[in-house]
Amino acid sequence: YISKEDFDKINQRSEVHKNDIIMPMIGTIGNPLLIINEPNFAIKNVALFKPKNENPKFLLHYLKSDFIKQKFLFDSKGGTQKFVSLTYLRNLPIPIPPLPQQEKIVKVLDISSALIEKQKELLKKYDLFLKSKFIEMFGDPISNPMGWSTLELSKLCKKILGGGTPSKSNNSYFSGNIPWITPKDMKKKYLNDSRDHITEEAISKSSVKLIPKNSLLMVIRSGILKKTLPVSINTVDTTINQDMKAFIFDTAKTNNSYILHFFEHYEVYLLNKVRSVTADNLKFDDVKNIKVITPPIDLQNKFAQIVEKIEQIKNKESQKLEHLQTLHNSLMDKAFKGEIG
Repeated sequence: YISKEDFDKINQRSEVHKNDIIMPMIGTIGNPLLIINEPNFAIKNVALFKPKNENPKFLLHYLKSDFIKQKFLFDSKGGTQKFVSLTYLRNLPIPIPPLPQQEKIVKVLDISSALIEKQKELLKKYDLFLKSKFIEMFGDPISNPMGWSTLELSKLCKKILGGGTPSKSNNSYFSGNIPWITPKDMKKKYLNDSRDHITEEAISKSSVKLIPKNSLLMVIRSGILKKTLPVSINTVDTTINQDMKAFIFDTAKTNNSYILHFFEHYEVYLLNKVRSVTADNLKFDDVKNIKVITPPIDLQNKFAQIVEKIEQIKNKESQKLEHLQTLHNSLMDKAFKGEIG
């Protein structure tokens, strides 16, 4: 929040109005948004587009197109903090077809965008269902209203493994087909691949360890921990870097699906313990000593079966989402080549 004086001063040069478009231009570049109501905020490090004679939604769709995303990525400047300048954005070439054609393009792209958003909302509902099912079956895992017995996380494990990084000076180490997962890969609940891959030699000549499939992977050191606690299950044998831990559970005591969803509810509590030293990190003792509620294993397995069925449905719905996104991108490409009119 800022003072009224600063607000008025900023708005003298960059006041935002309905039907304007705002877009981050530093750090995260792109992701434009259309202002649909008269706003009560000021902007900083954000580009402001004020459409003249064009349909605002036409400009919005153009700025969201894959072509422009790639152009921003290629043309951005800076090292760790990428940016595009206002001068660059002012000189950005934008095709402007006649207004009737713009409106046809907007109508087509609005429909495909709406279908995508509807599909995303459906997938969110499946996630919410599993969260509510967990609470229904086990209660809140922190307050433990059902009075389940508890065990420290480490005592539920057969083994806890850390990660490592093979020598970057040996390029051949990174030419294999064994997934090497780092925090940047931890964006899904279930992982079967990674951006980087290493060789068996890289494992044998470094501190890297092979993690068996169906382990629970957790990020314990990363800037990501300011916002979320990335926890995933690896569906293939993999390796991890030193910013992560892998938990291999005793299946007689617990199962990975149960623990995965346990941490969804425990996330906020644990993130409050994140420390900033040289990097945002969790003290590992705070993690392995977490008191985990331990309902009977039969009940945990029953929950895991429900998770499996829902994930099967989600996979099918995710494929539909990918199809819709591919269709939308195709329509965008045709629209800005003048093939929709």
